[in-house]
Amino acid sequence: MSKIAEKESMVFEKYINYISNFIKLDQKKILDIGCGTGNFIKTLQIIKKNNEIYALDHNEKAVRSLKESNYNVKYFDLNCDNSIPFNQKFDIITMFDVIEHLNSFVSFDKIIDENLSDNGFIVITTPNSNSLQRYINQSGYTGEFDPTHRILYTPYTLDFFLRRRGLTKVINYTPYIFSFKKNIFNQYFMYGGQIFTIYKKQ
Repeated sequence: MSKIAEKESMVFEKYINYISNFIKLDQKKILDIGCGTGNFIKTLQIIKKNNEIYALDHNEKAVRSLKESNYNVKYFDLNCDNSIPFNQKFDIITMFDVIEHLNSFVSFDKIIDENLSDNGFIVITTPNSNSLQRYINQSGYTGEFDPTHRILYTPYTLDFFLRRRGLTKVINYTPYIFSFKKNIFNQYFMYGGQIFTIYKKQ
């Protein structure tokens, strides 16, 4: 069984506040893929209460603990090339630090085609393989040295990957620890440690 690793609730608070600049997070059907122990969905329910939330993860322990808390969560491995166990369309699909772990994109493509609503949004974060950290402290750059990472992206290659799947860019940038907001610095000097993207299905 794989180790559960996820961001803290305070990080997801920043994410939710930032996403709210582009998407109205109210009365939406949301799917969180790679939910872990549920820090994102729990934080979302505190900040934005009027959403219908579903979740998936490949870690059985995480799924079991969230089910016991009455969350609508199911076991699913994105590398298994199957359709997800929710026969539904979602307004928003989130994948926080998931896509770099994939060695197959069959299920990913099915989710976009079958489960993302028209005019729906997909929100993805992943390590930036062109991060300053890569050059300054290469031995500590987890994007490259995490053995569970299969593919690393730059802002350009992730943009290319998502556009080739028929999605339209809303935002694609690399936030820094000291500057999470969209501005000229982090939108054009894309050397932050993480890529943060929102794309739309037309």
